[in-house]
Amino acid sequence: MMRTLRYAGAGLLGVCLAAPLLAGPAGFGVHRVETGSMAGTYDPGSVVLTQRGTGEVAVGDVIRVDADRTDDDEGFIHRVVELVRAPDGAVAGYVTRGDANDHNDIDPASREAVAGEPPRVPWRLSIHGG
Repeated sequence: MMRTLRYAGAGLLGVCLAAPLLAGPAGFGVHRVETGSMAGTYDPGSVVLTQRGTGEVAVGDVIRVDADRTDDDEGFIHRVVELVRAPDGAVAGYVTRGDANDHNDIDPASREAVAGEPPRVPWRLSIHGG
């Protein structure tokens, strides 16, 4: 049991030390989930690794919306439920919704507001404080 705890602790330490190094050059971001809007997928307290520019965003993808491009002070992680198209047919933004919410977010997120998305194989670390 103690050996498992040591490995878990070493892994957590490794993630914490590597995260800042990956953030800039590789386009990764580390975000803590604060609310229950994505409960079941990302519970409050989960830490989610996101990466900028992982490809075209599609309906069903989970994205991170930047705080400085939204009215939300912290930004948020929600699922894309609809693509917003420009008159020329290009994707201009995304209608999003938290998995645990029963309604879409009020304002669509612009393409420029997307700070990243979890890799296709979602990676998460749940940290629960007392």
